[in-house]
Amino acid sequence: MSPIERIVTWEKPSTQPEKSDLSSEQWDNLPSEMKLRYIRVGFEDRSGLKRTLVVVTTLLDHVRYDAVELADLYAKRWEIEVKLRDVKTTMGLEKFAVKTPEMAHKTLGMMMLAYNLIVNFQINVV
Repeated sequence: MSPIERIVTWEKPSTQPEKSDLSSEQWDNLPSEMKLRYIRVGFEDRSGLKRTLVVVTTLLDHVRYDAVELADLYAKRWEIEVKLRDVKTTMGLEKFAVKTPEMAHKTLGMMMLAYNLIVNFQINVV
């Protein structure tokens, strides 16, 4: 199925939603409206079921940024996110007890190193 795409305008609500995590200053600094590209692509999942993927992006130029390529990139990123979530859950690292981005990067690096060592050790033992 070929992608369906269009340019849409999202308007900022007149009042900040109660569940918003933004400060009043951050909310006030948001633009009153945003032009976005809405892309809907049909695909077949691993089990053969027909699914629909919707991607909304600020990349408005349809010539420069092909809709199918954007959807593929999003799907690849989603797979990476799911795999990282599985690793974090397996290793009990859903939350990092760190206070800086630098320490979060170091913790993530150590987590990946430990995971790779465990996986490689299990493969070599069997």
